[in-house]
Formats: sequence, C-alpha cells, structure tokens
Amino acid sequence: MQLFIPSLITALSSLRALTLAVLLTQRSDQSSTLNPRSDFCYNAPNTKAGTHLSRRSPLPPNTPLHPRATPTPPVIIWCAPGTSTYVRITFEYYLDDEYVATILLNASTAVGAQISAFGDGTLTDGAYSLQDYGLELSFRNAANHQLTWGVARAAVQALQGYMGEYMVATWTVWAAVTFLVFDGVHQVGTGVLQVT
Repeated sequence: MQLFIPSLITALSSLRALTLAVLLTQRSDQSSTLNPRSDFCYNAPNTKAGTHLSRRSPLPPNTPLHPRATPTPPVIIWCAPGTSTYVRITFEYYLDDEYVATILLNASTAVGAQISAFGDGTLTDGAYSLQDYGLELSFRNAANHQLTWGVARAAVQALQGYMGEYMVATWTVWAAVTFLVFDGVHQVGTGVLQVT
C-alpha cells in the first residue's frame, strides 16, 4: 500500500504534465466546434436578422426602463417589417431633440418619392444625405455592395422603429446613432444620424 500511493502520485503528475503540454501545443487557429450564435432582431426576438420579417411579427419584448445614469444603450439590431433589411445600430450620444422623428419622416417621404418617380435603383453616387433642423441623416454604400432606394427606405423605417419603440419608450430620449445596413446577410451600407 505504501508503494502504491507514491507510484500513483508520480503517474498522475506525469499525466498532468502531458495534458498541459498537449493543450499548450495545440494550434490557436483551429476552428471551434461550436458555431457562432446568430443575430436576432430586437423588435422580433424569434426572427433571425436578415430573414424576412412579417409585418405581423410580435412586438418587442417589454424592456424595463433604465435610469439615465446607465452609461449607454447597447448595440441593437432592428429589422424593418415586411423586408429582409435590418440595421445594426450603435448609440453615439443623447439628443434632446424632437426633430429626430421629423427628419426620419422626411427621409422616408423623400426616398418613397424617389422610388415612385424613378423606380428602385442604386443610390446616386452611392450616397444619400438629408440635412434639416440642425440634424443630418446620411447613407453610403459599404463592403463593396450598393444600397438601393428600397433598402434605404427599409433602413429608415427600421430607424423610426428603433427611435420610437426603443429609445424614446425605454430611455425617454432621442439619440444620435451610427448604423450598418444589411440586406439579407450582406452589409450594403453604413449611415449616421447626428447633429450637423
């Protein structure tokens, strides 16, 4: 029995050293066996971002109010109803400006008029900008893809939902934001809503 315990300790120590050596020598670039988690729409938690969001999808989850002392709202994915378009929105700073809703409405109207007059096509020179009320809303092509007027309109609708149903309802303020625009799984644009 006395010989067994020291032999067992020696064997376990050798095994521990061998296990540690194997772990340290494994290549760090090996792919994980776990797949990355998919992104889902904040405003429709059961809908994977980039898939078609029905206009009859459920309302966003009941989110508790956050005190203003909370540093910043999180990055949110907001999907446009009736499309496969979504925006990944990053909060930049608070705006105490009710004209945010107005500039978003004006942008939606202007983009809709463009589509009615000329049909859905790519943005002229790959960009769109609207400046009014001391605010700027702009879109630009990204990731070697082109934004279309239809996707831009859907992105504006997503921003309207984010501002009204999330920022004002949850945080009780408007926000300046930067955002990425996705059409299905492809990032097609970037944008900003900010003070000019």
